[in-house]
Parts: sequence; C-alpha cells; structure tokens
Amino acid sequence: MKMRLRNYESKETQRIQLPSPCSFLQLQETLFASLPSPPPHLSPSSVCFSLNAKDQLLAPSPHTSLQYIGVASGDLIYFSLNPNAFSANSPTQDPQSATVAQDPNQMPESSNNQETPGEELNQFQEPILIDPEISQETQGT
Repeated sequence: MKMRLRNYESKETQRIQLPSPCSFLQLQETLFASLPSPPPHLSPSSVCFSLNAKDQLLAPSPHTSLQYIGVASGDLIYFSLNPNAFSANSPTQDPQSATVAQDPNQMPESSNNQETPGEELNQFQEPILIDPEISQETQGT
C-alpha cells in the first residue's frame, strides 16, 4: 500500500510503501523510523495523523487496520508530533463502538425523533383530489 505523508508543520511530503493490510501501529512505526532526527523523548505512538489536516485520525486499537478506519492506498495523510495539531473530535471513529447493539428494526429512543401519533398522521397525509369528471358522473347516477 503506497501512502503520501505530509508533515503538518513543514509541509514536506514523503512517499512510503506499507504492507497490505497495514495496522495503525505499523504506520506510526514506519513514519517514526523515517524521520531524520526524531526527538528522543517521543515514541512512534506520539505521531498524530489526519486525513483533512483538521480532525485527528483515531483508531480504536493500535492493531486496527488502516482500511477499517477509512485510509486507502494513495491517500495523503497529514502527520504531526504535536499532540494538539489536530482536533480530537474526529469523525473517524470505530463505527461499531458508535452504535449501540440493538434490534435493527427498532428506532433509537430520542426525544428529538419522537412524534405524537397525530403529528405523524398529518405529516404523511396527502391531499385528496377530486377529479371533476368523476364527480359529475357519480352525481348523475
């Protein structure tokens, strides 16, 4: 899997080849090893990633595959050693942990989604149209 990694601060881009499938941890380790002089007090897990240079790319586990969190071959991924470079409110989260296991036919119970029975009927009720030709025929018989 080929990736393009851009340093968020310096804007330098490097191309790397990763095994396929590749885990989030493998990406961190590969990038960290490719840095010219990584700070001695940091580790591969210190590297933060983002797909859009705004939201931090999070993985539920270091062993989660890149494909699972939405990274594809050829993607441009921003990285930084600064833990505050990207927002931690990422849309890329574990989709299974975001959903509570429930009956797929059951609607989630939320006060915003609940309607009273009368409102529901009015919302889906269609206007009744009377065709004048039909009305005249029925009146004539």
